[in-house]
Amino acid sequence: MRHFLLQHIDLTEDEFTDFFSATTQRLFKKGTLVFEQSKIFDKLYFIEEGLIRSFRIKNGEDITYHFYLKQEFCVDFYSYLNDSPSEFLFEALTDTTVYEISKAAMTIKMQKIAQIEKLGRLMAEKAYNSVAERLREIQVTSLEERYLKLLNRNPKLFQDIQQRHIATYLGVKPESLSRIKAQLHKKR
Repeated sequence: MRHFLLQHIDLTEDEFTDFFSATTQRLFKKGTLVFEQSKIFDKLYFIEEGLIRSFRIKNGEDITYHFYLKQEFCVDFYSYLNDSPSEFLFEALTDTTVYEISKAAMTIKMQKIAQIEKLGRLMAEKAYNSVAERLREIQVTSLEERYLKLLNRNPKLFQDIQQRHIATYLGVKPESLSRIKAQLHKKR
């Protein structure tokens, strides 16, 4: 976490210690539900190691919304910012170690440490850009392009994630993803 924070904001040792003291390290075993639907997301998770996905069940179908990777913050920003129940469930796809900080503690740290407030802004910008990019991809890029972009983002992702989760994330049925993979394999 220290390395990540220092890449994005300038913290003194005392400021880092103050911020870090408000976090709790937690371990989620593979398959563990990290956060339940219909609750208010009132915490942030920083993923030290592992992988989490957010998803929802719609008409009996499990649909993946997002993958949260190592060295990323994991949060349902809509729920977090609006104090509204989350529409998503969050599941550890691998054994996952996180640092958790409550919204209340984060608010206090943001008021106390200017660089933590900057971190909050940077997180919100990243979340906005991620959603805008995802919307653009779905509207204007092919399934093949979306698949290759996800593969390039993190090839290890495909070792740790079931194909059905990748397919629903890309907005297709697993059979369609299998066809794209076969076509790409033939091109090589």
